[in-house]
Amino acid sequence: MDSDATWESRLPKNYMDIISRSDSASYLYPLPKEELYNHFLNHPTIIDNGTKSFAIDKKSEKSCYMIGARGLEIEHVEKPQYWQWKSLPVSRFSEVAELKEVWFLHIKEKIEKMMLPPGTYGVYFVYKLTENISVFRRVPVELSVDFMDK
Repeated sequence: MDSDATWESRLPKNYMDIISRSDSASYLYPLPKEELYNHFLNHPTIIDNGTKSFAIDKKSEKSCYMIGARGLEIEHVEKPQYWQWKSLPVSRFSEVAELKEVWFLHIKEKIEKMMLPPGTYGVYFVYKLTENISVFRRVPVELSVDFMDK
């Protein structure tokens, strides 16, 4: 049987911070480190009042954060003629933002450095196209990621 220290070395260095930011903290804190590692590996954990999730990637065993729509700065999201908040059963987040009309899409987010341990990162824009928004099928979509010193 492996010791807690062995399993703890496989957890991200900030795992206690991740747990404290979860609604499941009272369930996660007492878990042995092996169970905690397996939980993060198999169950994305919702953190930061439902705006982000954390998991450990099964292939790379690296930290994987996902930011839900409520955690992003989406331009004009407060205008109901352009955006609608709704529930989507396949989403891990309680709400998604549905774009109703578009001529441009501008989304921003800042990520704390402590969430990103040293290494290589991938950034993915995850979205689902609805039938009424076909502009993205005809017009190229350009995404950019900017890193700031602050």
